[in-house]
Amino acid sequence: MLRNVEKDPVGGPDTVRQSVLKGEAGQLNRYATEMAGGVSLFYHLAEGTSAALRKEYGELAAHHCVGPGLIGIHSTALTAADYADWSPPGAIVWSPFSNVWLYGGTTDIVAAREHGHLVCLGSDWAPSGTRSLLWELKVADLWNREQLGGELTPLELCELGTRNPGLTMERAWQVPVGRIQAGALADLTVHSARDADPYRSLIAAREPHITLVVVGGRPVYGMTSCSLLRGPTASSRSRSRVDAGGS
Repeated sequence: MLRNVEKDPVGGPDTVRQSVLKGEAGQLNRYATEMAGGVSLFYHLAEGTSAALRKEYGELAAHHCVGPGLIGIHSTALTAADYADWSPPGAIVWSPFSNVWLYGGTTDIVAAREHGHLVCLGSDWAPSGTRSLLWELKVADLWNREQLGGELTPLELCELGTRNPGLTMERAWQVPVGRIQAGALADLTVHSARDADPYRSLIAAREPHITLVVVGGRPVYGMTSCSLLRGPTASSRSRSRVDAGGS
């Protein structure tokens, strides 16, 4: 039902690279060449809280692999100085539940945001992560209230799982995603209201409150009571972009 950013054909087969393991010099040089041509790199970066892990960022920088095409997964050991050096800014993937459980701390997203990096929310892997992005959003909300003094508004929290990942992928895919606008990928969710504030409503939502999931303009999951699923064209819809004036 979901897009796999490593394999999705939206931007073509060679727009994204990923590495779970630390790259050696030759591999980093190849990444640098590809990134200069517009490829984005998902890189598990400085996962943990030891200051020694910052050398992983230094190695990327030394091989010209930093910039807007770098998406640092976790980046928990990075400091404000690293985020300032990382220019033009890129993106990080924040997994607060897994980070706090495994390491007792998490990414300095305030510093990352202050230096222009896009912060995207991710639930990490099953052994230590939450079971879905909805639950990770609740952890992010709790961390924001208890540890960050409410630095992020409800809208900004929701953007961690919508707009920001969309802008991150747009750099590689060259197609708007994560926002409702003409020409964008029609990937949408509809949920029942849980709060007068629509953003707090999404933060409060749980699985039973999701009434519809649309991927590429096609409904793939939902409640039969949802009027969009019962519409005359719902079962045959094949458009993959949001129509001008659509919502």
